[in-house]
Amino acid sequence: MKRVISIVALCFLLCMASLQAQIRFGIRAGVNIANISNISESTLSPDNINGFQAGALLECFILNNLGFDVAALYSQRGIKINEIQINKHVGYLDIPANLKMKLDVFESVKPYVAAGPYISFNLASSKVSEQWKAKSFGAGVNVGAGIELINHLQVGLNYGLSLTDDYSTIKDTAVKDLKAKSRTWSLVATFLF
Repeated sequence: MKRVISIVALCFLLCMASLQAQIRFGIRAGVNIANISNISESTLSPDNINGFQAGALLECFILNNLGFDVAALYSQRGIKINEIQINKHVGYLDIPANLKMKLDVFESVKPYVAAGPYISFNLASSKVSEQWKAKSFGAGVNVGAGIELINHLQVGLNYGLSLTDDYSTIKDTAVKDLKAKSRTWSLVATFLF
C-alpha cells in the first residue's frame, strides 16, 4: 500500500512540475460608461455617467490558452437622473476575478474572452444626494473580450452587471423606497510586464 501511495504521489508531483504556469503582473486603465437600472415602480429615466478606472492586475495561465486574472481597481461610477437633478460620481474598489481564454491567431495577436464575478467596496460617502445613498458593498458578474498585441498590451471591452442593489433612496425623505443596480461598460487597456 505504501508503494502505491508513493507512486501516485510521485506521478502527481511530476504532473505538477510539468505544468508551466505563466504569471504576469500588469497595470490597467480605462473609461467607464455607467448607468443604473431596475428602479422599481418609478418613472425616473437614468442617464449614462462617465468615469474612469485604474489599478493593478495579476494574470496566470496554467494551460496554453486557459487561465485567470485578478485585479484591484479604483473604479468611478455613479448615478445620474435628470428629472431630480442628480449627477454624482462614486469611487469604488473593484476586485474582479475572471476565467480567461486566449486564442493563438498569430504570434503577436491573440484575441481573448473573459468572464467571472466581482466584488465592490464603496470608497466614498454613502450619501449621493438628499434622497439617494450608495451601498457600501456590492457584487456582480462581468464579461469581456479583447485582443492582446505584442505579448504585452491588451485592449478590451468589459460589461459589468451588478447583482446587488448599489443605490437606494433614503428612508427619511418623501420619496418612496427605490433601489437601483449598476450597469457598466468599460473600455480598458492593460500593460503586462
